[in-house]
Amino acid sequence: MKSPLGRPTAVILLAGESRRTWPLTANFPKPLLPMWGRPLTERVLDGLRGVVDTAILVVGYRKERVLSHFGDSYRGIRLVPVEQVQARGTADALRAAAAVLDTRALVINGDDYYHGDDLAAVASHPTAILCQKASDPWNRATVAVDADGWLRDVEEKPANAPAWALSSIGAYSLRQEDLSHLGEVGESVRGELELPDLIRILIRVRGVRAVLAKKPWIPLTYPWDLIGRIAPLFLSDPPGSGASLIGLETTGPGTGRKARLLGDGAQVAPGAQLEGPVELGPGASIGAGARVERAVLLAGARIGPGAFVQDTVLGNGASVGRGAQVLSGPVRRIRVRSHVARVGVPAVGACLGDGARIAPGAVTAPGFLLGPGKRYPDGA
Repeated sequence: MKSPLGRPTAVILLAGESRRTWPLTANFPKPLLPMWGRPLTERVLDGLRGVVDTAILVVGYRKERVLSHFGDSYRGIRLVPVEQVQARGTADALRAAAAVLDTRALVINGDDYYHGDDLAAVASHPTAILCQKASDPWNRATVAVDADGWLRDVEEKPANAPAWALSSIGAYSLRQEDLSHLGEVGESVRGELELPDLIRILIRVRGVRAVLAKKPWIPLTYPWDLIGRIAPLFLSDPPGSGASLIGLETTGPGTGRKARLLGDGAQVAPGAQLEGPVELGPGASIGAGARVERAVLLAGARIGPGAFVQDTVLGNGASVGRGAQVLSGPVRRIRVRSHVARVGVPAVGACLGDGARIAPGAVTAPGFLLGPGKRYPDGA
């Protein structure tokens, strides 16, 4: 879809520490977490090809690692880094980018996957917001839309929102004159400057179009989302429209329960049983006789012989010992450091930070989190 307004400049918000993805991001930037073999932000940029010529990367946490990975261009898109010195919210991040913007903006969350067709659709309007029904609207901003497609209201992170409420999914088309209202955004109850508050101002000033996303959208909010948000796509049952996700490669025979992706040097020993999707990063391994159901292993992670692992994410160099059982099940809430997470996926196993170890023979309950370098003891 070609916009008569000309191409915008993308503003990708990547600055946050992402405490909700702890322990994976305790030492590792969220933009580089793998999404079926490729860093998340590469997937985001892929969706922008043909929609923008330039993308501003608003960076902060672990910025050196992010910028060294991407350099100054990606597949024909010019990349311009801007630092958000202090993580004060999404509106503050946009304010940092506004200083170098000389066109209208297509602002998107850096930890969400959007289909290019939907990004083109929202960019075809001068001032607009991309919306879709969300399984966890309490993590997002719910929206009210009139019969003509104009936004009536937006509410950030409503505690009592019902599942599958229509929500903002973090993509906005904004004119340069819209950005002049950033100075009117005050601190939220969370102590941050938030984009939904800017949108609420723009509703009053000139009106905001609500554009419904028609293709799959994958938010990666918590560690288990690396599996929980992607698994339904490979089982031909994505949330929302039911369309397939284009562009996710698989080295296994098909994209259902057999889906697996092995990075360079990754190994699966004879006799191991895998129920997909299962992703192994470079140098990761699964031992003989192990049974693994839906898992992501980052670089160098290991699952020992005879272990049983379900719905689990292992950080770089993390390991599950011989015969250990990492169990999965429905969990309503999990405390992630100081944040209590309402889980939006059907089942949760464990998440291990970089270098964390579950000892041989140990058994862990659903929702188990283990910090970087920590060890869960023998026979526990």
